Amino acid sequence: MKTIRLALMLSIIALVTTACFRIELAFIVNDDGSGTVSYQIAVNDALMELGGEDPDFSELLEALPPNAEVQDYSEDGYTGVVVTVPITDFSDMVEVEDALGGLDESSDLETGLSDELSISKDEDGAWQFSMLIPSSEESIEAMDFEGMAMLFDDAWFRVRIKLPGELAEHNADRVEGEELVWELDFIATEERQLTARSVPGNGLPIVPIVAGLASIVVLVAIVSLAYVRRRR
Repeated sequence: MKTIRLALMLSIIALVTTACFRIELAFIVNDDGSGTVSYQIAVNDALMELGGEDPDFSELLEALPPNAEVQDYSEDGYTGVVVTVPITDFSDMVEVEDALGGLDESSDLETGLSDELSISKDEDGAWQFSMLIPSSEESIEAMDFEGMAMLFDDAWFRVRIKLPGELAEHNADRVEGEELVWELDFIATEERQLTARSVPGNGLPIVPIVAGLASIVVLVAIVSLAYVRRRR
């Protein structure tokens, strides 16, 4: 089965075969099913200078849907692009596949996203996220790429997601604010299943409730004191 991960790897290696790179794939999901899919692709500046050429993302950009936004990225010695695509309904995997079309088309692979990525809302209002990251050992051996381990020393591949509601369970490596983040190994020898689940919030947050009650108590005390003084 063709994989998202293999598509990501081959798409960039096809673009720049002599540089370390960084990839981040992010999903922001709203409770009505809308949201955004974004991915950042950046190439190491120093290694590109040694190669005497700039990174070429033309194939990726040509395959993007019309509503995609593209921003230049330059940070920490890496240069690339950040692509953001709005999603009207995450339950429509065709729309999600189109949003990731730049990654797929640039690698000439059919990734079968619906078999590996799932973002859905059940009848109770809980959101489920699941994404399979297969082993890349076989694909790397097939490339016969010398120094492959060194190539990925300074590289990273991250997946992040923000689900609506309250987190009930997840296996992310860390939580940044309201976002779950997984740090993945490009040359992992074992597949990895990413999972997360959120549930609807239980009414109003407790802090505003306590603060509101405290304000009422203070107000009543002030009014009572003023009344007593007036009576006196």
